[in-house]
Amino acid sequence: MDLYLTPDDPENTTMMSANGVAHFRATTTKSSEGTITYLQRPSETLEAGLIAEIHSKKGKKTTIAKSTLLGVIAPDVDDGQGVDASKFLYRKGRFNASRYFMGDDGAEYRWKYQKKIGWTMTKCSSGDEITQQVRWSSGEGMFVGQKKCALRIYPCTIDIELIVLSFLVVEKKRRESKGDERETVHVVVDDPIDGGASGAEEGGSATYGEM
Repeated sequence: MDLYLTPDDPENTTMMSANGVAHFRATTTKSSEGTITYLQRPSETLEAGLIAEIHSKKGKKTTIAKSTLLGVIAPDVDDGQGVDASKFLYRKGRFNASRYFMGDDGAEYRWKYQKKIGWTMTKCSSGDEITQQVRWSSGEGMFVGQKKCALRIYPCTIDIELIVLSFLVVEKKRRESKGDERETVHVVVDDPIDGGASGAEEGGSATYGEM
């Protein structure tokens, strides 16, 4: 499944399939106190389709995620007021920039960021790639001939809503730690059907700050 980001700004975007169907929408509001990113399924009202809220306050490193999804996978750290993102997406070792989390299927997953490539999510027990941040000139649907970025999600047992939520949190924190850096950092894909990658330049993992 490919979810095209339109536009290419994870904090303010609609995630669409090639046939133009909108699956998710992310919107971010800013104030003097900080930012709130809302993740929702398309609906007539925000409340009706709301999946999660991601709160970041100015001058504070802590990011709070609020979602019913987190009450299922992290009941011991969800007090009803939201979950500290560093507990939902945790590190293993001080110098390990990757973030890990438990899925609703009971399996552990890892988000890893690499310069010039972007984010990749894998299943820890098998090493199977579950999600990849990609960019290519689309050859299908309403995006034919357009250079688009997307989240490519392979068949899996984890809730797709949880994949999208965790991606938004790690990317939001990466941008904040880099001063709202918005360079393109995606795998360049020749064939979006086969998933073959070309032109991807390996880079070291980037530490993107505390959550």
